[in-house]
Amino acid sequence: MEIFGIGPLELMVIGLVALLVVGPKKLPELTKTLGQATRSFKVAAQEYQNELNREMEKEASPPKAVAPPTKELDV
Repeated sequence: MEIFGIGPLELMVIGLVALLVVGPKKLPELTKTLGQATRSFKVAAQEYQNELNREMEKEASPPKAVAPPTKELDV
């Protein structure tokens, strides 16, 4: 199983280096903050994509034709 082209061995090495650099007390806090930032970025990207799709649909759909008002004739 690869995540972003990184295998399990590489993930373990990255985790070990992070543990050595940050320390065992700060690592859970750091990963929580990183997870929240990632989630926030995903939500913002999805909102941007949705807005872009809505605007593209508006431009792609032809304008609705409005019939001219009809005048009733008295016969």
